[in-house]
Amino acid sequence: MNEKETISIEEKIDTLILFRKGEVALEILPKLVEKNIKNLWLQLGISNEKAKEECKKLDINFIQNRCIMLEYPDFKTKEK
Repeated sequence: MNEKETISIEEKIDTLILFRKGEVALEILPKLVEKNIKNLWLQLGISNEKAKEECKKLDINFIQNRCIMLEYPDFKTKEK
């Protein structure tokens, strides 16, 4: 996660989809809280049980080891 890019996003972010090693999930939790991001999705093959526990405490929805495109085949980003 490029912290500079994340900080510069001014639009509301509701879900962060993580495509990196599971350890990164714990590192980014403070940013999720700061930006009021309520959903953290770890892609297929990525998991972190400690991050799952912390997300529960922080009232952040947590999904791990699942592919968003398989779960939601119609998922698309908004084009501007």
